[in-house]
Amino acid sequence: MSLDLTGLIERGSFSRQIQLSVDHQVLGVVGANGAGKTSLLRVVAGLDRLAGGALSVDGEMWDDPAGHVFLPPEKRGVGMVFQDHTLLPFASVLDNVAFPLRRTGRSRTTARQVARELLVDAGCSHLVDAMPNEISGGQAQRACIVRALATAPKVVLLDEPMSAIDESSVDDLRDWLRTRLATSRAHCVLVSHSRGDIDSLCGEVVDLC
Repeated sequence: MSLDLTGLIERGSFSRQIQLSVDHQVLGVVGANGAGKTSLLRVVAGLDRLAGGALSVDGEMWDDPAGHVFLPPEKRGVGMVFQDHTLLPFASVLDNVAFPLRRTGRSRTTARQVARELLVDAGCSHLVDAMPNEISGGQAQRACIVRALATAPKVVLLDEPMSAIDESSVDDLRDWLRTRLATSRAHCVLVSHSRGDIDSLCGEVVDLC
């Protein structure tokens, strides 16, 4: 079973035909600015629609303009980390990580317990009770990565996930992320300009030159 995309991506004046397949691995996507890397992630997440072609995951059609099929983002089981950290400003780090778990129907107590365990496992125990405006950009990005994996999604999309992480801790976070992704066997697409991210996390690489 795999994530398969063969389609036309259009956003504003941008237009690009893209073909890729991800099979329980981390696929790295590299390329110049404006090549369509983030647009690709947005299509897989369901934030944008294909202009043509099809996207399927594990045999289920997610986006097929010709067949009038479009699965809404909330039904896709996708965990995504954006370039700019996107923590909910009114909730603690713990409740930010618990948020997607609550949306799957878990009780507040259970969701917070799972979130706490994940944060501790990722070396973020000191961030549990902090509010987003009290932490650095790198700490917020780390919390976003943990949140993206909280529900063990079938698809993980990472857009420059280590861009704000300080050099002293990036290796430990890469190791943690690699282990979590290998355990979950998610289909993962990672966009990065960092050679370190690509070399340490990705099994294959696609260059959108």
